Amino acid sequence: MLEINGVKLEFDMLDADTAERYEQALAAMEKAVEALGAKENMGLAENIRSQCQAIFDFFNVVFGEGTDKALFGDKVNLGICMDAYDQVIDAANNQRIQYESRLEKYYTAARAAR
Repeated sequence: MLEINGVKLEFDMLDADTAERYEQALAAMEKAVEALGAKENMGLAENIRSQCQAIFDFFNVVFGEGTDKALFGDKVNLGICMDAYDQVIDAANNQRIQYESRLEKYYTAARAAR
């Protein structure tokens, strides 16, 4: 369980569907960031809105449509958006580390049995 901005979200990277949505959302986020980098003469407000929209889309892909509104309401604040995004990335990385640690335990036991 992951809590962001007071909203509890189910997030389990060992669930294949969750992992697939997460990977899709990361790929879309990468494309959005590349597209933003290619735009010239973008004002600060437009840049903030574009970056926040990419994060809103990320949350809607990973957690379901409307998650952006549940988390952020009508706010378009880049600091709040980035903090929320970082929480998901950190949770995914922590779950990956735990998974790899568990796998290592089994690989070590299998090697010892040989």
